[in-house]
Amino acid sequence: MGKVLLYNVNLMKADSIIKVASGLGHQVVVVPQSQFGTPVGAVSMGVMGASDKGITIDGEMMVMAGFFGDSLDKFIDAYNAAGVSKIECKAVLTPVNSKLNARQLYKELEEHSKNMK
Repeated sequence: MGKVLLYNVNLMKADSIIKVASGLGHQVVVVPQSQFGTPVGAVSMGVMGASDKGITIDGEMMVMAGFFGDSLDKFIDAYNAAGVSKIECKAVLTPVNSKLNARQLYKELEEHSKNMK
């Protein structure tokens, strides 16, 4: 079972993503802003750090963890088929990015996106 972490995603969109993910047996965590300072790897394991409302990100971000085989492809296909609007900053959890908090990962994804254009 995979886990989808949603950062800065409005509740209506999050609800649509929850329906898609849960239909495939995946879990969704809508990460509260107070946890944006916690490393994304810790959040994926259910460990919440000290509350820090000072850390923000400029847009939406989705982090996918624990997807194996073709389960990630199936999730992305179902997400697109459901017509859920695109989240520009998204990542698969890795040993490297698992140590980053939401702001750090978001900035890396933004930078990567700019370099790809």
